[in-house]
Amino acid sequence: MTLDSWITRLAAANADEDVLAVAQDFLARLPRGFVSGLPAACQPPEMRSAQDVSSYAFALMMYRCITKDTDADLLGTNRFFAAASQRLSVILMPRDQFTPRPRVDFG
Repeated sequence: MTLDSWITRLAAANADEDVLAVAQDFLARLPRGFVSGLPAACQPPEMRSAQDVSSYAFALMMYRCITKDTDADLLGTNRFFAAASQRLSVILMPRDQFTPRPRVDFG
């Protein structure tokens, strides 16, 4: 699956449980060598809640900002979790407070 396909799956999610399931599936399909080779700060936690997804997105973004790491697989993982966190923000926001905004490109 391409990264864009994963992000399309996130866009189709209608509940936080759906985003969580996509995130778990995404992590399960990452090559073991890639995951085990990640720095400690970027090791994925056990994904049990929407908070885990958003916290991991933040950890990846912070690592990227601090180190300027340009590894393509790490950047793709970062992009996926940023999109997942963004989707969760939309899903979990009370409907009367939601104002649609243009899509943010994390690429």
